[in-house]
Amino acid sequence: MIERRMIIQDTPLEKLRENLKRLICIKFKNLYVLFDPETVSWIPISDDDIAMLREFYWGGYLREKKGFHLIGRMISSLIGVSYRIIYNKLLPYPSVYYLEITKGCNLRCVYCYIGSAPELLSYKGKMKVENWLELINQINTLGGREVIFTGGEPLLKYDDILSIGKYAKEHGLITSLITNGVLLNSKRVEELSRIIDNITVSLDSHIGSVNAVTRGYRETHRIIYYIKSLLEKGVNIYVNCVVTRSNVNSLTSFLDHLQKIGVTPDKIKFILMAPAGRALTLDHFSVNPMDLVKESFLYNLRMGVIPNHSRTAFNKFSRKYMCGASVSELYIDCDGNVYPCRMLVTKSGHLGNVLKNSLKDILDSSNRYNFVDSISKPNLKVCKDCIYRNVCAGGCRGNVIGSQGNLTDPDPINCIIVKNTFPLYMIVESYGLEVLRNLNDRNVFRQVEVVSSWLEEDLDLKKV
Repeated sequence: MIERRMIIQDTPLEKLRENLKRLICIKFKNLYVLFDPETVSWIPISDDDIAMLREFYWGGYLREKKGFHLIGRMISSLIGVSYRIIYNKLLPYPSVYYLEITKGCNLRCVYCYIGSAPELLSYKGKMKVENWLELINQINTLGGREVIFTGGEPLLKYDDILSIGKYAKEHGLITSLITNGVLLNSKRVEELSRIIDNITVSLDSHIGSVNAVTRGYRETHRIIYYIKSLLEKGVNIYVNCVVTRSNVNSLTSFLDHLQKIGVTPDKIKFILMAPAGRALTLDHFSVNPMDLVKESFLYNLRMGVIPNHSRTAFNKFSRKYMCGASVSELYIDCDGNVYPCRMLVTKSGHLGNVLKNSLKDILDSSNRYNFVDSISKPNLKVCKDCIYRNVCAGGCRGNVIGSQGNLTDPDPINCIIVKNTFPLYMIVESYGLEVLRNLNDRNVFRQVEVVSSWLEEDLDLKKV
């Protein structure tokens, strides 16, 4: 009987052997995943599959049945033919717009990245309600999807929020609000629920004394009461928690408390202090990023949720070219100044002013195009050889400016998180939560091995 073998000449498979070299093997105990850094995709793979691919890579043939099945999976889910991205110089207009309604704030959080404080309450800003409404028209014309009211504390200008929010809602935009929650009351809950789709409450703990250390506010029971009231009104509620040494040990009880009132883990965002504003003097107050990752990971695992520390980063075939500043989001302050994002409110990041030029003219200007070129992945020299460069595209440029001052350096916080969590995430996403079901080990991340030399014939992966 003549043995049938796969013929790869003059087919897309002829490129497979060459493309195998770029794949990375992720190993956890006796489980394997092949990761393609170029397409940001991965598939689970067995010992037999690895042996078959090694034989093929070193000049052998792929037998029918298993060979066809394996290559079919790889073509549909992984590499197949060479992958290429063409960067479109015609930048899209942002879909999300942060509107800084006021610089003033009723609290003085110790780590505030923009330095908001009660001392700024008297600052009125140059943008009047009619200016904001005209901006809403422009955002709508340019295809904007969402406006996010922020500050300072936007509820300090409550009547303005009602007018602008109602107008944005009537024009089909998603309306969101970021607040510390202190100024909420029953009447406002009722009114906001009719015009605001999403409300993010900034709260560091359900324990008053813990929250007071960083935010200076103890009556957290009031905020939690109104969070529950908003949920009952059908508002999507998110909670931002800045993690510091003061609350890192009570995060689990905080999560449990929020769960009881209806805030699910996927709506809770843990944030490390951004290296900007008042936080620049608080190095002694910061926590190691991995301490946060471990707490969050194990909690999500206990709740039956696949741990994904960065909700938007770890997605198959989501190949990032840049952080998104001025492309997916834009920040407009209360004086009409336009910046790439809320973390890059700097002189070098200034793109224009909507009181002087139309939003379209600002977005079409060379200022924006030059800025995007400066932070795009090819210009991040340190990241060019990293296997996760297409997962995070160098991270947050705002974090970089705050900590190092060089816009083209990698994000020091994001680097630690992605390199330690993404390999394990691929394992769990591929094999299910069962592989970690009985695990309660904070050193689990060290048990994952990243093997770039997996094609070497004499390498025994079981001993790696």
